[in-house]
Amino acid sequence: MATNPFDVKTKEYIAFPNDEYVDVCVLSYQTADLPPGPMAETNDPVPNCRFLFGGFVKDESGQIRCDEHGTPIVVRKWSNWMRISNSTRSKLMQTFDTTKNGFKNLFEILMDFEGSESKLWKTPMKILLEATDRDYQVIKRIKPGTKDDLCDTVFYDDKYIPYKVIKAYGQLTPLTLAGCKFKSGVKIFTPEEMVEPTDEQ
Repeated sequence: MATNPFDVKTKEYIAFPNDEYVDVCVLSYQTADLPPGPMAETNDPVPNCRFLFGGFVKDESGQIRCDEHGTPIVVRKWSNWMRISNSTRSKLMQTFDTTKNGFKNLFEILMDFEGSESKLWKTPMKILLEATDRDYQVIKRIKPGTKDDLCDTVFYDDKYIPYKVIKAYGQLTPLTLAGCKFKSGVKIFTPEEMVEPTDEQ
């Protein structure tokens, strides 16, 4: 019997659950200069950032979901782009919980990212996701977590190199910086160290 040319294998994507806080750690961050918001006084691009979080999900029996080899599956999710600002009205400060029970020193954590023992990579967090009407998930809230062991066991793929140009708000935009937490250590990428985007991007 001939092989069906339309039998395309679909890749299974495992997602975090919606509407509940999930334990994660930061695996990567990216920065880019993006168009300002509608309330801006000028049209000058402003520094923005986004974060890639990683953690585990449980199966129907309450056990951590594993692959066919018994290895726990690391689930990942990017935050939306957020303007780098400590204004209480900025998306960054609205998404990260900075209330009395939240991050007391958010910018101290965000600015300490250059080594494996830095605060950004060693601070456990929790994320709350919501489904949108486009069958898509968004991270609505990020608050302090308690699972310190996640920071020591969950890493990004060592083969990953960020693209020089990514799509943000429908526009192709150059990255200004990217950082990744690999098992081999933290790597900070400048644009010269990034790769050109492929057609599949």
